[in-house]
Amino acid sequence: MTDAASPLSEEDAGRLLEGVRLFNQHRFFDAHDAWEDLWTETRGEKKLFLQGLIQAAVAYYHALNANNAGAASLLPRAIDKLQRYTPSCCGIDLESLLPVLREHAILLTPQRDLREVILDEETLPSLTIHTHIS
Repeated sequence: MTDAASPLSEEDAGRLLEGVRLFNQHRFFDAHDAWEDLWTETRGEKKLFLQGLIQAAVAYYHALNANNAGAASLLPRAIDKLQRYTPSCCGIDLESLLPVLREHAILLTPQRDLREVILDEETLPSLTIHTHIS
């Protein structure tokens, strides 16, 4: 499934972009906050997409705060939701994001010592907008 049917309002697109900005600054919990109200108010196709973004953000928040079990639980669930919207949804390029999430999901297992997993500026994911927000 590609871009979900109904376009976002200008206000909602702004909230989505604010979350993207925060996610790309690796302020994952803040990105979660930016998207949560939008997710709560959204109905239809985009709701599951937004939930996937939120789960990805919280998974990385957990990973960076030594909660491997939380990260390992949320990242596969985020992937499951987001892959339904490839190649993109709301202008967010999922074809470049999903391989990074999948690679990290393999690394972030509850049994793995987080000191073995290197998540830094170069390995953390970022979101790419490749079309207008809709």
